[in-house]
Formats: sequence, structure tokens, C-alpha cells
Amino acid sequence: RRKDEVAAKEKRLKRLEDQTRESAEKFNEVNSRWKVILESSDPLDLHHNIEEQRVKCAELIAQKDKLIKELREELKLADDMFDKDQEKQKEDFWLLAERIDNQVKMMRNVYKDELKLIEEVIELEHNELMKVSNSKWEALYKEHEKLEIKHMEKKFQAVNRHEDEICRISVEHHEKFREVKLKLQTDIQVLQQELQIVKTQCFMNSVKLDYNLQVLKKREEENLIVRAQQKRRINRLQDVVTDLKKKIAATEKSTKTESARLTEEVERLHHNIFDIEGKADHFAEMNDRKYQQVWNLN
Repeated sequence: RRKDEVAAKEKRLKRLEDQTRESAEKFNEVNSRWKVILESSDPLDLHHNIEEQRVKCAELIAQKDKLIKELREELKLADDMFDKDQEKQKEDFWLLAERIDNQVKMMRNVYKDELKLIEEVIELEHNELMKVSNSKWEALYKEHEKLEIKHMEKKFQAVNRHEDEICRISVEHHEKFREVKLKLQTDIQVLQQELQIVKTQCFMNSVKLDYNLQVLKKREEENLIVRAQQKRRINRLQDVVTDLKKKIAATEKSTKTESARLTEEVERLHHNIFDIEGKADHFAEMNDRKYQQVWNLN
């Protein structure tokens, strides 16, 4: 249509140029006769020449009117042709839009079915991952529970052993203290008896009194030695009790440290589970993106 319009336009321009050239020639011819007409003095010739000029001008005007009429008819035909082309183009657009809508509806249904299948697969994979994660978590929890029970049993056993040891040491200490106390009381009684004897015999024999005084001093030194030994033994027993308390505190600290480590391990496993879920979402997004790219390519 555009080629036809260009050819018609060129033909029209050529015709206009020819018509313009022909009209210019006639106009020059008419214009050149005015000088002759003005020089003529005969009224009849002047009237005849003016009539000829009028006829030529009328022909020139009629030729122009004819050209204008033809151009208007061509313009009207072009408008009608343009309207027809517009109607035909609208019909083609409507037909194309209808086909595109049908194609889009069909592809939308196909896309929905494909998306539904993808969602079902993702749901199945998610359920499988959840089952695997739950089974791993249950195994870890059971293992942690067993370890806690073992640690608690070991702790209770150690505490029982320490309590038995403390009770045994306390009983031994009480027995030895009672023996020493009885011995000291016996010694005191003996000393008191001897003191009475010394008092009664003091005036009788000063040498014997001196001797008894030396004996008493000797025995007093022995008593001091015994007391010092008892004190050292008591201090040693207190050191043993202190060591046992330190061991109990160290055991409790190690138990707490192990519990904290297991708690951190559980948190790390939780983080790994969340990381796996994030990767699954990322893979799903990448699959959707690839599907969209393939869709756009198609």
C-alpha cells in the first residue's frame, strides 16, 4: 500500500507539474496578448480580443477546477481506502488479540499445572527433609539424654563415695579424739593422785619431791607432744576434706562445661537445619527463575 501511495504521489506530482507548466504557458500567452489588446483602438477588435481572453481565462480556470476536483476525488478515495484499511487493521488486531488471549489462557493453565507439580515436589522434599531432620534430632536428643544420665550417675556415685569417705574420716577422728580424751583424763587422774601423794610426802622428802617434779615435767612434755601430734593429724584431716571439696567443685564445673558444650552443639545443629532450609528455598527460587527464563526464551 505504501509503495502504491508513493507511485500515485509521484504520478500526481508529475501531472501537477505538467498542468502547472501548461497553465503557465497559457497564462503567459494570455498575459502577452494584453499588450496587443491595449494597443488596439478598434472597439470590435478590442471586444473580440477580450472575449478570447475571457474564454482562455475561463478554460484555464476550468482546467484548474477540473484538476482540483480530480485531486479531491483522489483524496476522498484515499480517505475511503484508509478507512477500509483501518477497519481491516482493527479486525486483524482483534483477531490477533483473541488468539493471544487464547494462547495466554492456555499457557496460564499449563503454567498453573506445572507450578502445582513443582509445589507438590517441593512439599514432598520438605517433608522428607523434616523427617530426616527430626530423626537426627531425636537421635541426638536420646544420645544427649543418655550422656546426661551417665554423668548424673557418675556424679552421684562420686558424691556417695566422698560422703562415705568423709563419714569414715569423721568416725575415725571421733574415735581417736575419744581415745586421747580418755587417756588424758586417765593421766589427769593419775597426776592428781600423784599430786596428792606428793603433797602428803612433800614435807617428808624434798629430794623425792624434786624427783616427782621432774617426772611430772617429763610427763607434761609428753602430753604436749601428744597434743601437737593430734593437732597435726586434725590439720591433715582438714586438708583431706578441703581436697575432697575441691574435687567435688571441679567435677561440678566439668559437668557444667560438658552441658554447655552439648547445648552449643544442639544450637549449631539447629543453625545447620535453618541453613539447609534457606538453601532449599534458594534452590526453589533458582528453579523458578530458570523456569521463567526458559518461559521468556520460548
